[in-house]
Amino acid sequence: MLTGLCYICGKAGILHTCRICGKNVCGEHFDFSTGLCMNCKARL
Repeated sequence: MLTGLCYICGKAGILHTCRICGKNVCGEHFDFSTGLCMNCKARL
């Protein structure tokens, strides 16, 4: 985990890195079960 701004919503805080695209997103836009951001999860 790291801190910064979410790629999707711009919210500051703790971020998680998507295992497909490598973008950093907040917990609201990260699927913990798959390790994907919501953008990548929606494409599957």
